[in-house]
Amino acid sequence: MTSRTWMLWLLIITVAVRLPTMFGVKRTGWDERAYVVFAQTLDKNGVSGIRQWIHDYRTTESLQKSPLLLRVGFIVPAMLTCKILGGFNVDNLEWLSFACGVALVLVGAQFAENLAGRKVSILCGILLITSPLAAGLSRRAMQDTFAALVFLACLYFFDQCWRRRGMLAHISLGICLCLALLTKNPRCSSIR
Repeated sequence: MTSRTWMLWLLIITVAVRLPTMFGVKRTGWDERAYVVFAQTLDKNGVSGIRQWIHDYRTTESLQKSPLLLRVGFIVPAMLTCKILGGFNVDNLEWLSFACGVALVLVGAQFAENLAGRKVSILCGILLITSPLAAGLSRRAMQDTFAALVFLACLYFFDQCWRRRGMLAHISLGICLCLALLTKNPRCSSIR
């Protein structure tokens, strides 16, 4: 079986296992709603809307409980996903997490195959598909699965830089590193 055929089967199996668990989940978490509001603000007011949220951060208690607004690496894809799916709500944003969860399985299995061969790739794929934590995070409208995918992509492309030494791997690594920093920035005490 070629690598492409294996990845296609893995994609089909991952979607078949994870898709039925997507429906009937109540997505009412604070962070989930906050990301929807941030994405909607970016859509309506652009960068000036995010700038206003950051300005109000010190004096607004609900903003201080929310995820940081500087996570534009996730807020921009969240905005685009909600626009494509026709509305700013947690159910539409959750599909971004689902897609990232599926991609995480594929990238993880491919990375495992590059490092240790097909048998380890199959084992890695099975573990990633059936992981309760990974599956649970894929059902939430939060940035955790997106961030995990971006960080795994950083490791994957770093490995590719050593193996192929091509310009595309270096550019991809740079893009993933920038996206990782824009997605999961540390909490800064200076904002408060």
